[in-house]
Amino acid sequence: MAEPPPPALSVVLPTWNEADNLRPLLAQLRPVLERVVGRAELIVVDAGSHDDTVAVARAAGCRVLVQRQPGYGGALRTGFAAARAPWILTLDADLSHPPAFIADMWAAREGADLVIASRYVPGGRASMPRGRLWLSRTLNTVFGELLGLGVRDLSSGFRLYRREALAALRTRRRDFDVLQELLVGLLERGGTVREVPFHYAPRVHGASHARVFAFGRAYARLLTRMWLLRSRWLAGRPAWRLAPFLAALAFVTALAHLPGLAGGALRWDDDELVFRNPALAPLSARTLVRMFDPRLPRAAFGYQYTPLSDLSYALDRALWGLQPAAFHLHNLGWQLLAVLCAFGALHRWRRNATAALWGSGLLALHPVAVEAVAWISGRRTTMALALLLASAWCWLAARADLPPPTARHEAHRAAWPPGRARRALAYAGSLVFALLALLSKQQAVALPAVLLVLDRTARRRSGAAAPRWANTALRLAPHAALALTFAAIGLWVGRREAILAATGPTGPVTGALLALPRYAAMLVWPLGLRPSYAIRLGSDAALAAQIALAVAIVLALAAAGWRLRRREPAVGAALLVALLVLLPALAPGRPQFIADRYLVPALPWLGAALGAALALGTRGSPPLAERDEDRLVRRRAALLALTLVLGALLAVRTAEQSRIWRSDLALWRHAVAHDPDNAVAARMWGLALLRAGRPAEALAPLRRAWREAGAIRGARASAVRRAIARELAAALRALGREDEARAILEQGGAGANEPASEASEHAP
Repeated sequence: MAEPPPPALSVVLPTWNEADNLRPLLAQLRPVLERVVGRAELIVVDAGSHDDTVAVARAAGCRVLVQRQPGYGGALRTGFAAARAPWILTLDADLSHPPAFIADMWAAREGADLVIASRYVPGGRASMPRGRLWLSRTLNTVFGELLGLGVRDLSSGFRLYRREALAALRTRRRDFDVLQELLVGLLERGGTVREVPFHYAPRVHGASHARVFAFGRAYARLLTRMWLLRSRWLAGRPAWRLAPFLAALAFVTALAHLPGLAGGALRWDDDELVFRNPALAPLSARTLVRMFDPRLPRAAFGYQYTPLSDLSYALDRALWGLQPAAFHLHNLGWQLLAVLCAFGALHRWRRNATAALWGSGLLALHPVAVEAVAWISGRRTTMALALLLASAWCWLAARADLPPPTARHEAHRAAWPPGRARRALAYAGSLVFALLALLSKQQAVALPAVLLVLDRTARRRSGAAAPRWANTALRLAPHAALALTFAAIGLWVGRREAILAATGPTGPVTGALLALPRYAAMLVWPLGLRPSYAIRLGSDAALAAQIALAVAIVLALAAAGWRLRRREPAVGAALLVALLVLLPALAPGRPQFIADRYLVPALPWLGAALGAALALGTRGSPPLAERDEDRLVRRRAALLALTLVLGALLAVRTAEQSRIWRSDLALWRHAVAHDPDNAVAARMWGLALLRAGRPAEALAPLRRAWREAGAIRGARASAVRRAIARELAAALRALGREDEARAILEQGGAGANEPASEASEHAP
């Protein structure tokens, strides 16, 4: 006797004491299945009902199975194992899932692995108590956004599964959270999910077996596990879906820098370069010419060619007057913009959310960045960095298909795909932002080298070949021309203004090598950060040891990048970019080799390298063995915990550092406490005490600065010594010691009758 053909659909009905609902449900279900599907089998999975559920099911011709595993998840697994049809339909037995909607689900199955009858797509609705509806909507929204599923109703049990797709899944959840586990598993394996609207009806007889709070706890547990397990979160998640996390990072950044917003203008350049600078006001055509013409003297602008930064100060003065809070808010705005551009550029570069979040997070929360935010005169650092990162972001958006801007060959035009206008606009934006970055600070001259590294190491679309070196060189030519032009302008202005003549007590190469270990220490252990650092050579053996340490750091980083070049090229590339953006600060002829603000442009790249390296141990995606899956979850949980703890510690330390920058007294008290022998810190501490009306206390630090004045070298050394002499003389005169004041003025080269005045030594 021939066997009957297999059914086209298996219907799985989990039941527990549902006799009163099962009778009318089966009466409605059979005619719908005969009309829509044809042959179908009905499988009732019973959890040990005490009423007539089993008898009703058998009387209606259903296959009745005894549930072997507890919970809703156990019922589904029992039904899936017994199903014979290529499609499996699940629905509740309480009449909340009207059989009439099966026709819409069956019609939508082509090309899909799962069809969900959804309450939350247009056309769908739910008739349920308000509290339960609110909880359901909230959990579905949070779950969907955090996991990036693109599905609106994750908890609907009214579903149509392709049996082949279910065969590859392994579920472990016992309650209603198995629904999300099945959905995430299907999506992880590349499955296709469709939603059709339906009306969720209230239960007709009996009480719901779902417990709201237990349901919520199970949801939260599964959310955490699936969020950690889902590979798209750590690897290829779309950038726009991370907007909530970026918003949280921006909020924490603003909170950490909030103490600095209450500070005033510091006498560490803020007064002379911004608040008492006649070259910034009134804002007129003549003022703009003075800012942007490099041929004019730059003393009023700190002896540097940074016209865009100077223009921002002039605009602040024109709009808000001399209100320090407005200037501080402006600085914070540039910091937040730099954080956003850092994330955008890093995510566009390697499509690695972990590296992007670590890079932008380190820039946002590391205490080294406080100087560039809390110090009004430090704005040029964050301005240039934000614009440099914006240029890199635009470059990466245009790099895949944009032909060289000077190419006219037919092959290039033929290869230019749709969207060429958008890519051309991105390339133009990269050039514009590069120009603006160079107008903000000359440290942006490293941009062409940065773009070259990013271009050669960017993650490309599948099958896309790396562009030829000739094409890359042509595209980089305008950026390189801009960088060379501004480097030449910077050198010319620096030599003309005599700020590049002195290299301190060391040669330029030695000074750069001595700076690297200090920068590494500042990055790893950001305590004792201050506006001025002194390089002390010590004995020849100590000098050799410091240089050896610097060389060892460089070699160790190079070895790490080389070793990981195949598994994650972003590590070595990001470390190289960090060194490139740091190099202009270590250039020969600078009077100061070490400053917090010099390290700020390297922070996003150092963070990206660290994040990419840490994420290597968290790679993996289903299907995995149960032990491997648990290990992957633990590793990702550890990475998440490390990220949160480190971020909290850095945020607290940043807030503490911001408080230090609120006033001259607090800033220089802190600097002298951590470096008592630093002549610059001693001088500024003495000046802060003198201005606070405490000349007796100012005398000792000013004398210390005066003793060290003889070691100052360079074209401006005599002017600095005269300034220190005037400041010490002012303290002596305030104490009634006129003869000593005159003697100091004569020794310093100032006239004995010259009034004591203040002179600023511009921070480079």
